[in-house]
Amino acid sequence: MSEESIIATKKDTFRKQWMNNNVPMEAKNAFENYCYLKGHKELCVPLYKDTLKTPKPAVVLGSGSSLNTVLSILKDWKGTIFCSSSQVRVLMKHGCIPDYIGGIDPRYDAKEWDFEGKDKLFAKATYINAPSTPHEQTKLYKGRQHSEGVYVRSDPFTGDWVAAFAHIDCTNPSTSS
Repeated sequence: MSEESIIATKKDTFRKQWMNNNVPMEAKNAFENYCYLKGHKELCVPLYKDTLKTPKPAVVLGSGSSLNTVLSILKDWKGTIFCSSSQVRVLMKHGCIPDYIGGIDPRYDAKEWDFEGKDKLFAKATYINAPSTPHEQTKLYKGRQHSEGVYVRSDPFTGDWVAAFAHIDCTNPSTSS
């Protein structure tokens, strides 16, 4: 078997596993989030729209050894810090408060959000999530977001389709979880 065939097979296997394991969870999350978002249209603004009034340097962080090597530098970083929810705990432990947190994983891990200083984080960081992320993470910010609010990139077509498909009345809070 050629190297290209092996890569194609692995890619197809990964795609199938992702579809089987995550798509049902992402759909469930989207249903839960959609009703909440329907009542909070101000949260559904594109992130790029006037996000940074004054351009400044930014860093986008990932996990692993690359993050470990820059933690000491980040504490004094004057630019913008973007990270996903899985890096928040490590950053906070080292005194670094990110500016933007992206919720990208369809799974919710309460341990990621179990740390000292959450109030400082909620006062500064803007949470960015897709409708397919866990509603529990969105609820962490509910009522605590700072003046910029929580930005959610929501595709109107998908949202309308989800509401129609699920027969959800988003004007009635009792129908949403």
